[in-house]
Parts: sequence; structure tokens; C-alpha cells
Amino acid sequence: MRLLFGYEGAFAYDVTAGMGECAITPYFLALQKSGRVKFQFFSRLTKVELTEGRVGSFRLRRQATLKGPQYSPLIGPQNTQWSATPLYDQLEEGVTLSNGNELAEGGFDLESSYSAWEGVGDDDVVQVAEGDFVVLAIPSTELTGIQMGFGPNQATWDQMLKKVTGVATLSAQLWLNCSLRDLGWPPTGIDVPDPALFGGFIDPLGNIADMSRLIQQEAWQDPSRKGATDVPLGLLFLCGVFKDDAPPPPAGRPAAQYIADTQKKARQILDQWVTNDAPAIMPNIGGNVLYVPSEVAGGNVPAINVQYAGANVGPAHRYITSFPGTITARIPPDCRQSLGPSNLLLAGDWTDNGFNAGCLEAAVTSGRMAARAIIGGEYPVYGENDARW
Repeated sequence: MRLLFGYEGAFAYDVTAGMGECAITPYFLALQKSGRVKFQFFSRLTKVELTEGRVGSFRLRRQATLKGPQYSPLIGPQNTQWSATPLYDQLEEGVTLSNGNELAEGGFDLESSYSAWEGVGDDDVVQVAEGDFVVLAIPSTELTGIQMGFGPNQATWDQMLKKVTGVATLSAQLWLNCSLRDLGWPPTGIDVPDPALFGGFIDPLGNIADMSRLIQQEAWQDPSRKGATDVPLGLLFLCGVFKDDAPPPPAGRPAAQYIADTQKKARQILDQWVTNDAPAIMPNIGGNVLYVPSEVAGGNVPAINVQYAGANVGPAHRYITSFPGTITARIPPDCRQSLGPSNLLLAGDWTDNGFNAGCLEAAVTSGRMAARAIIGGEYPVYGENDARW
């Protein structure tokens, strides 16, 4: 309904870089430039402590020690891109962290409470001053592993955790040494001006997008390539639902073997997709068209192993669901009446934000609703009542 009747202009807009670069980097840079925001990376929330009807303090587990005064997370030609792994050269524990096997690229997964990495030192206790708000913007699926209690309103919180769940997803990227046209796309032979974007293909990689335009945004001229100038000619993004072989481990508990096993399965699924599924729509696809950087080619590395395949199974990585009968269990961003604490607010696409679906629009709407509560505004936020049509 919103796509058809609620937008002015185009039905949908494309991005000219990755979603992290287009949707997150501008916010990060603007807040950083303001000089009023402090980013404390490599901190994991473990406990929220309520006293006298308000959040009095919370505990953060330090995951790594910075070598310098602050962490600089952005990379790439324009210094606007996010790395798939921590920038280990900025961390005292960088070498050790890089030796894990929890990430597709290698290393410990510091964004997952399943990680076996225990952190460094004791938890830091952060006291919340009078007049300050605490905005809890952590996905509901991750919150099940964080200690907190709401007294007489605990049932409301527990119902939310039970109903607002998440599903694991599978994501992959294939770099090609040819264009999609060379692969036989489109199979009708009728040329189309726009890049391919479609869903409903064979699960679990049923959503496919031609993202070849992003190649120019990628760091193929990075100094680490030692002068290599070859670049891929095509790029495919793939995603879909990742089916667990067994119920996932509880949030907040180490499950390193589970992470490693799911990452291995993700790569096997991608290999099968290239070999068995993709030829139905791209008849010329195969291992011989997968791009391998020249600096890697001499090492006899299988081409499929150079491509990206990741299972997003950590509690915070899961896609928040909106199953029938679960919307009423969501809690609004201004949760003071629902939960009780006078200085606690929520934010995220998992809240009752009117959109109530896993997407960027829902997250932004929720954030605006939380901001309104902080400043005491009474203005409407566009979209917050859409779910009540």
C-alpha cells in the first residue's frame, strides 16, 4: 500500500553504493562532525540496571583495546566504506582477533553474542545522570541475552521477546570476469536497459540483483594489491532465508562452532547455486566466469572461495519478522508507559513504529519517534500510524 500510494516520485530508488555507505555513513559523518557525539566502538551491553523507577546504570563489556585515542572505521577510495571485519591494525588485540574462524573472511565475530571472544578486562559500569535518557536500539533478538527486569511490567517485555522474533538469512556476492549479458541474461534475448533485480528464484538464494555499478566504488586500487590493476566486470548480490539445521543457541551464550558450521554451509549453498540453480536463468555461468584477483590467482585458490558467502545467524543479524498475531506484542519507542522506567526509550524496526516491518524506513521512523519523546515534542512522525489502516 505504501509503495503504491504513499511515495511521491519514483516507485523505488536505487543506491549508488552499498547500503551501509548510502544509509549509515552520512549519519555517522554528520554526528562525528557535530563534535557532540562520542562513538565508543567495541562495547557490548551485558546488563541494564533499574533503580527507583529509572535506568540508573548499565554495563558494557570492552571487546578490544584501541591503539590510538579513537577508532576510525571507514575505508575505501573516498574513506566512506565500512570494512567487513574490524580494522585490526588499530587494535592491541588485532592479531589474535584476526585468527578466529567465526567470520566468512576469518576472525572473531564481535557483532554476535555467540562469539567465543570474551573481551578484555572487567565490565565498565556506566552511570546514568539525572535528566539523561537511555535509548535501547538493540534488536529484540539480541535483547534476550541481556540482563534486565521490569518488575510488574516484566510480562509485557517477555511477551515482546517471545513474539518479535528473527529469521537467519544468507547473503552472497559473486564477482565476475564478464558481464551478465555474457552469462546469457536476459534469457529471452530481449535487451533491457536496467540492471536485473528480481526475487522468487530458487531458495535459499532467491533474490538476485545486478550490482555491477558498485565495482567502481570498491577498493580495487587498494595499496595492498601491490600495483595490480585488474578489476571484475560484473557483480551479483544474492540473498534469502537461511534454514537452520537445528534450533539456534540462546542469545548471550558462546556458540563458536555453530557460527563456523553455518558459515561453511553458506559457502556450500553458494557453490550449489552457481553449479545447479543459476544456469536456469544465466546459462553461461560457471566456475570459469568467477573473478579471481591476479594477486590471488597464482595460489591455486578455487574461484568459489574468493567470492563472499555469509550466514547471518547471530541474534543481532537476524531479520525481524512480522508474523500474524505478533504486532500487538511490539512496544512503542516511547515505552515509559508500557515498561515503567522514566528515562528509557526504544528504537529499531522491531518496535511498534507504524511500519512494523524489517526495513530501513521502519528503523528511521522509530528513531524519530524516540527523538520526539526526548525533546518533548507533540508533532506527528510520518508513517507512525500506517499500521492502523
